[in-house]
Amino acid sequence: MRTLAPDHNTNALDLGCGNGLLTKALSEHVGHVTALDYSLCLIQTARSAFGGNNIDYLQADLREMEALDLPEVKFEVAWSIEVVQNLDPRALTALLSWLRDTTTLSFRFLASGIPDIERIRTFYDTDERWALHLRNSREGREQMGRWWSVEELHECAERAGLKARIVCLPSSFYTSHYRIDALFERK
Repeated sequence: MRTLAPDHNTNALDLGCGNGLLTKALSEHVGHVTALDYSLCLIQTARSAFGGNNIDYLQADLREMEALDLPEVKFEVAWSIEVVQNLDPRALTALLSWLRDTTTLSFRFLASGIPDIERIRTFYDTDERWALHLRNSREGREQMGRWWSVEELHECAERAGLKARIVCLPSSFYTSHYRIDALFERK
């Protein structure tokens, strides 16, 4: 949350909220959260288990944000946690463009937990795991989703008219050996 620097007046957007556990925790640092997820089942779970006066949970496909009918509110911050791996470059660029067009001038989006292609072998760290990865990739079943290069993240930001800054996770964080964060902002 320090990277986003919200306050209790901040309107936030959680992109890929899942069951709402982290949404609820993060909602304590902002004024209001609009939390989105593709799965209706997860949205229902989030509403019942982790609802709050300052949280709205909505079903949405991040690949089709232009079709989403959100309240007329300008978001100052957004976050996603281990979500970007489910998008391809075109979808990420479209999402970033949508965010650019529907947010405040000081807007910041922290995409956390992105699998880093430069560190793929630190995740698939045995011959058996690497062989499984190669087999699954050939069959179109990559279990981690898309592995991103830093260059690809910068290119998506550039195409959307934004800039990206890569943030390495603290080494004590359990996924820091193979994931990175990206902070997207206006130029």
